[in-house]
Amino acid sequence: MSTPRAAWLLVRLRLRRMLNLAGLGFRRRRGRSVSRAATAPKRGGATLGTIVALGMLCYGVVFSVVVVHSVRQADADTTRIFTLIVALVSLAAFLMSLGTKELAAPEWDMEWLATLPLQLGSLLVVRIVERALIVPVGWMLLWPLLSVLAWRNGAGLLAPLWGLGAALPILLGIGGLRALVDTGLRLRVGPARLRNLQALISVVGLAVFYLAIAAGLPGNSFVLDALRSVRVDPAWSPAGCAVRMVSLPSAGARLAAAGALALEGAAVAGLTLALLRHWLRHGVVAGGARESGGRGPAAARPAPSARRWLNPVHARELKLLGRDRNFLVQTMVLPALLVGTQFLFNRGLVASFGQDLKRLGALSFGVAAYTLMFSAFQTLNAEGGALWLLWCVPTSLEAVLRQKARLWGLLALSYPLALMAVGLAVRGSAPPEALWIGAIVLAGVPIYAVVATCLGVFGCNPLSQDVQRRVKPTFAYLFFLLASVYTYAIYARTVWEQLACMTLSALMAAALWQKARDQLPYLLDPTASPPPRVSLADGMVAALLFFVLQAVLAIGIADKWSVGRHWPGQLVAVCYALAGAITAGLMRLLFWRQKARGIPRWLGPRPLRAVALGVGAGLAAAAFGGGYLFAVADTELFRDAVKSQMELGPEVAAWVAALAVLAAPPVEEFIFRGLIFNGLRRSLPLLPSMLASAAIFAVVHPPVAVAPVFVLGLCTAFVFERGGGLLAPMLAHAVYNGAMMLVPLAQIT
Repeated sequence: MSTPRAAWLLVRLRLRRMLNLAGLGFRRRRGRSVSRAATAPKRGGATLGTIVALGMLCYGVVFSVVVVHSVRQADADTTRIFTLIVALVSLAAFLMSLGTKELAAPEWDMEWLATLPLQLGSLLVVRIVERALIVPVGWMLLWPLLSVLAWRNGAGLLAPLWGLGAALPILLGIGGLRALVDTGLRLRVGPARLRNLQALISVVGLAVFYLAIAAGLPGNSFVLDALRSVRVDPAWSPAGCAVRMVSLPSAGARLAAAGALALEGAAVAGLTLALLRHWLRHGVVAGGARESGGRGPAAARPAPSARRWLNPVHARELKLLGRDRNFLVQTMVLPALLVGTQFLFNRGLVASFGQDLKRLGALSFGVAAYTLMFSAFQTLNAEGGALWLLWCVPTSLEAVLRQKARLWGLLALSYPLALMAVGLAVRGSAPPEALWIGAIVLAGVPIYAVVATCLGVFGCNPLSQDVQRRVKPTFAYLFFLLASVYTYAIYARTVWEQLACMTLSALMAAALWQKARDQLPYLLDPTASPPPRVSLADGMVAALLFFVLQAVLAIGIADKWSVGRHWPGQLVAVCYALAGAITAGLMRLLFWRQKARGIPRWLGPRPLRAVALGVGAGLAAAAFGGGYLFAVADTELFRDAVKSQMELGPEVAAWVAALAVLAAPPVEEFIFRGLIFNGLRRSLPLLPSMLASAAIFAVVHPPVAVAPVFVLGLCTAFVFERGGGLLAPMLAHAVYNGAMMLVPLAQIT
């Protein structure tokens, strides 16, 4: 096997692994040849890897444009400043690539790499090339920066090629240094110290990375001010040659810089290769026992009284946290570092920290979410190859996960509590708004501790050979996306919107927990998955689809209606009915294709009994609703509702009545009782399921109707349980809506 062919093979392998881990892998059929079928994988969903990769590249371009514009406007000696910036970015790329790899874990593929028909020197060359091409921060920042420099200096459409040519020698040097450092550390430092060293490298690397991206802040960046004060002029360093290659006006000078850059990159790679050949002259594979992590029998047997206030699961998690310094740094140190760098880079944040309470709340919740990302999200990943041992414990795996989520939720609460306390101390007072925002933040932490634990279950692959990458990055992106949605509860305009967002977030956590509980018995089976069954998550998907379809249909068919006095009622009724029919049809088609169990029936086993139950429950809910409306008749909310209803013309009122009595009951009962309440009944007793589904049903209605709609939700859930189908709650809903349409008229007359 030739060296170029081996290099191409291993680079393709590494890229394929990265794409698969990020959820970007795809299958392509070549011809009609029949190959042996591999073991069927578990079912998986769509991923966000492509969006994240494109977002990183776009960020690198924006960063480069801002940096080049700032330096060219403020500096005369632009070449020296650009050289220092490229050197800083290269250092960040090196440290980040070194710190993100598990140094204490042996290379899983080194054993079979040594069996390739290659000499040691060729194998090491391939290794250096492979590591040079897999430098995410380099491709994210270094290549766009050099390309933008080339474009600003007249390279035109060839600017990306010039930037690539200048970046590759630097990346080659980074790959060589990375191979040299991690090989030397593995040979001379024990695994325990390697974990501590990696924790330090990850912290320093993150700090340097933030310093590098701070150079791209709009305005006068303090990093650029610091670089201007540096008196060193590394003109012929690799960074200086790369900048000269893309920015000098003369073609001869560019070629000279390119030649010097190529020689320097080759020299670094050659020196690295020579040292590696010397260190590995006795072989590249060695076996050895990993250390147990203890300090002798006395340290391994703590006194029983030392852990009386902790249950065994909590004590074990804290023990592992204390032993694994890298895990400790990621979980408890990096959040504090992130907060500190935000105050360092964003000078306006310091001034507004105690004044803007919503920003304070969002920052506090963001730090807690980041902590959960590296703790609760890793509850199963941290078990490693010993995950099967949890099945031997006389406690269910669900109970163990619940205790883990509780522990990490409590630890994550420490950061928002500290930040909120400091912010209020800076402010000098604690107004009611601050206490309410603090309550929203503190309520969101346990909710998202559950979310992180569930996504960790979905993303965990206990059978993976690469222990460090057991969790799919896609689920990490999804967690941050869901956590960012919760910040709407902090910035929402009204208390009602905030309560609605918190309620829906809690419902999402419950739905994910139900899905995770179904997945647990199948974790160690590489092919099996839980049987399809209607769940709470299906209800959430249906509700979201229903509301989105209404908006899409309203936009799509609004132009088809004549603009007049009656069109709003007609448009709302038609969009509501169409969205409900499409949602119900698609969900039932999905259930049919999956052969799911627990699909709600329309009539139930005894239709006549369902009719009696539905009419009776509807009259009871209408009686409560009528009494409630007469009780609040003098309030402003009620007067506004009556006024808006009376302003409708007869034809529009007819459309609204048809919507309330004919269209709303089938759609809403299918979603809220047939899916959401039915899903809750899988995990909760009858009364809690009724209360939870009624609360969810109430929060999607206007504030003036919350109390009677909540009672209606209780009545319809009860008759759905007793009737065994959707007919009873549909009739109850229709009777209630019809009665509520008449109450305002009776109040006016």
